[in-house]
Amino acid sequence: MKAKFLSKRFRRLTLVAFVLALLPAFARAQDPYATPTPVDPLAGVPVRVLDQQQVEIGTHRIIFNRIVPPVFPAPTPTPTPQPETNANAANRGSQTRGVSRTQRTNDAGTGEKDYKMLLLSATVYDHQFTELRWNDGAGAVLRAYINIDFCYFTTVTNLETADTVYDLFFAWSNDTVSSLTLAGQQPPNLAAYPPGRSSYQIIAGDANAHPDALAALDALCIYFDAHKAQMVAAYNQREADNAAHQQWLIDHPPVQPDTVMYFWPIKGSAYLNQPR
Repeated sequence: MKAKFLSKRFRRLTLVAFVLALLPAFARAQDPYATPTPVDPLAGVPVRVLDQQQVEIGTHRIIFNRIVPPVFPAPTPTPTPQPETNANAANRGSQTRGVSRTQRTNDAGTGEKDYKMLLLSATVYDHQFTELRWNDGAGAVLRAYINIDFCYFTTVTNLETADTVYDLFFAWSNDTVSSLTLAGQQPPNLAAYPPGRSSYQIIAGDANAHPDALAALDALCIYFDAHKAQMVAAYNQREADNAAHQQWLIDHPPVQPDTVMYFWPIKGSAYLNQPR
């Protein structure tokens, strides 16, 4: 009986467990900071093991435990949330609006600042300049060369001007000037840009038709010039921390804990028609 039990189910469980064992490694490949956190769904539940088999995959073990069907405690009932009174809702709303007005009044004091989402894609060339692409959502696209290494903006989530708050969202990549030349595109003449400050050059699209985009580019330049030292320091520190962490993982490779699987037979409806 035992041999028959292992011959069919054991092979299936081995395949399933092998896939499950690879999931933590896949997670670490996607996120180097991820560490496997074993979860024991039977914690606190009495378990009696009837049979056990182990499979070794490299330095990792998968342990199959066939157990007596466990008896789980009754779930704790979720308390019913109490409805919020009109007075509390109004008070909370007024407090929230008060904070909003206090924190977002424009510099002239005449009203609240505008909130805008700035969606860009950026390609950084040899950490010398960046090609920015802005899309208005209706098909119009502006492309610009800007004499900023946009990698430094990965440390920034939003920026403010006298009357606008920009929430910054962008996708970025690194490339080389030589690949730009091979693609038949002319890199910018950075020597012709105004010295000592950030600026940009529109290379595609109708700039006059999109003053909001130009205002956003101006805001990026002004913000970078005002916060360049802090942005560069934050970026360099993050890169150094990442490199140190990667080296630490190489020197101290994480040890994956054993995978323990519990299973128990459950009789189906077919057994109900069989004589006892």
